Amino acid sequence: MSCCSHVLSDDDKLTELPCCGRVMHSTCAFKLVGDAVWSGESAICQSCFEPLWGKPQTSSPEFNGDDDANLIVKKFKKSLTTFEKYARTQKLIFKDLVIPHIEAIKQFQRDTRAIILATDEYKELRRDYRNLIKMMKELKIKYDIPTYTISRHYNLHGMYLTPLDRIRRFLRIKA
Repeated sequence: MSCCSHVLSDDDKLTELPCCGRVMHSTCAFKLVGDAVWSGESAICQSCFEPLWGKPQTSSPEFNGDDDANLIVKKFKKSLTTFEKYARTQKLIFKDLVIPHIEAIKQFQRDTRAIILATDEYKELRRDYRNLIKMMKELKIKYDIPTYTISRHYNLHGMYLTPLDRIRRFLRIKA
């Protein structure tokens, strides 16, 4: 990188380099360092060859480790491998034992849902829910207000849960 080769005058803004005291235009000094920063290289004074800005260290210094630390890490990795192998085996056993029970629970949920869907209470709720949604849409259009304002006015918390969503919520299993 070249240093300032322009003639210095009294009106120019000048910068004195910290390494050797050389004076140059401030814009030229900023350009010298800025170009080095931009390119990721080091900025060096052209007079005394001292570094003005050094390239940042991106890699850590060489670390070979400690013999005791290496033994601890090797032992940990070996026990981790052994543990994961054992845990995978136990997971397969667990799945084989649990899957029939999970399927039985899911079937019981389906059966219960079918019983609820066949009731007169569910059919009445579904009909009333459709009427409510229809009425809300009409009020929204008639008064030009958002649906949530209407639902808040009538204190209809959770009104957007359809009857089927309510059944799913009632029959969900929390572990």
